[in-house]
Amino acid sequence: MPISYKCKSETEANQLKRSILDKTLRIVAIFLAAILLCSSFTRVSFSAENSVKAMFIYNFSKYFDWSETEIDGNFTIAVFGKTEISDYLIQIAERKQMNSMPVVIKQVNNTSGLANVQMLFIAGNHPVFLKEVNRTIIPGKIIIITENQRMSRNASHINLVNVSDRLEFELNETKLKNQKVKFSKELSSLASKSY
Repeated sequence: MPISYKCKSETEANQLKRSILDKTLRIVAIFLAAILLCSSFTRVSFSAENSVKAMFIYNFSKYFDWSETEIDGNFTIAVFGKTEISDYLIQIAERKQMNSMPVVIKQVNNTSGLANVQMLFIAGNHPVFLKEVNRTIIPGKIIIITENQRMSRNASHINLVNVSDRLEFELNETKLKNQKVKFSKELSSLASKSY
C-alpha cells in the first residue's frame, strides 16, 4: 500500500517535495562518496603491491652469482611493458647498489635494448616478446622475471604471483640449472613453488 500524505496547502506540498529531494540527494552523495573511497583504497593497494614487486625484483639480484657475468660498471635491470613498478625500481636504484655497483633501471621496447642487462622484468602478459627474448638472448645471460602464471613454466626464471592477496614467487629451477645459472639454495627455499 503506497504511503500518501495530505497537505493542507501548496506550500506544505512543496516543502515535502524539497524534503524528500534533499534526503534523496544526501543518500546519493553518501553512496558516491563510498564508491570513491573504495576505489581509492583499491588504487592504494595496487600501488602497494607494485612497490613490493619492485622490492622483490631488486632483492632477487642478491641470490645469483654475477662473478662470471660481463658487467659494464652498472648493474642493469630492464623493464618491458608499461608499469608503475618502473617508478618504484628507480626509487630503489637511487638508494641501493649491487655489489658496489650503481643500479640502473632501463625501459626497453624490444630485444635490441637488452645489451648489458643482467635482469629483465616483463610486466603484464607479453608472450610474443618473451618468446623473442628466449630465442635471441644467450641462455642464462639475463635473469627473466614475469608476473603472469602461465608464462613462467615455459620461459621465465622467476614468476611473481598473487596468492590469496599475498605476493609470492615461483622459481624455474630446471631452466636455471639447464642454463648453468648459479643461484643460492636460499632462493629455492623462499619460493612458493619450484619446478
